[in-house]
Amino acid sequence: MNNTSKFIVFFIFLSLFSCKKPGGLSSGSGGIPSSTNVNKWMQDQTSSKTNCPVIVDGVSKESAFPLIAPVGKKAWSDEWSKEIYDTLDSERIANLTSTKLNRSDLNDLHCPNYNSMNEADKKNFWVILMASMSYAESSFDTSNYYDEKGTNDSYGLLQIDAPNARAYGCKTAKGISPMGSKSGRSGGGDMYKPKVNLRCGLYILNRQIERTGGSIFSSKSYWAVLRKSRKGSAKMTSRFTAQIQQIPTCQKNFQSPIATDKEVGEGSTLSEDERCRTVGDSARRAKEQSESKTSTDTIETSTKQTQK
Repeated sequence: MNNTSKFIVFFIFLSLFSCKKPGGLSSGSGGIPSSTNVNKWMQDQTSSKTNCPVIVDGVSKESAFPLIAPVGKKAWSDEWSKEIYDTLDSERIANLTSTKLNRSDLNDLHCPNYNSMNEADKKNFWVILMASMSYAESSFDTSNYYDEKGTNDSYGLLQIDAPNARAYGCKTAKGISPMGSKSGRSGGGDMYKPKVNLRCGLYILNRQIERTGGSIFSSKSYWAVLRKSRKGSAKMTSRFTAQIQQIPTCQKNFQSPIATDKEVGEGSTLSEDERCRTVGDSARRAKEQSESKTSTDTIETSTKQTQK
């Protein structure tokens, strides 16, 4: 063996024993990480609020709020989610997240564990609920207007009318039509502003929950989408349950992801946090299904060509 060959063999040998595998875990001895290390890493990842990546035209964008699927070209804004967060923190309805909700309603919404969840997950629950209601009421159209048969037309994301805006103390809402009047589209005033509309909606919903002893769904609810006998209720519920999957603590049999030594093997890598991977965002799912179908078609075509 000449000197050149010896050098090549030595280089390969050195590379094999000096390179480290990529990843965020270390066993402390250069080998496969133990279950203790894996569990510690997973606990560190899940001990604080997770930011899930939103894929927009192939580009990953970090979002601090739950993912909300758009309705056509109309998208839910993170600013609206923040307004819901801020309103939940306000003195006026600060007790909403600590109020025990009706068990039957929570089961229907696929979130039976709500009453025992932490504050952050409860806030995300309310963001998804308000977004689902807005989806059913206005399809995220902030300028949406409904011409009621009598007086007091409805406006904005949550279709709120003047009497209820005033009755529930939405004092920041300006320019809405006088109670009992019929002023048409122009009578919406601040109800066309999404932040004002959502804030007012939370005030109304909070009062309803107080009066009914914790019920989200009620035959006397201001919104038809929260009356189980109405068609819009199924639409809202379907949207909600599709997206609540991104809050795993909602689920009845939820357990923190703990790995055992047996589950950790050579070359194993930890995938993206389960919360992000199991998001029930319909737009994202559609994209994944489309890509999966394309991949399957490609494999089938390749197989047929080989058989020929």
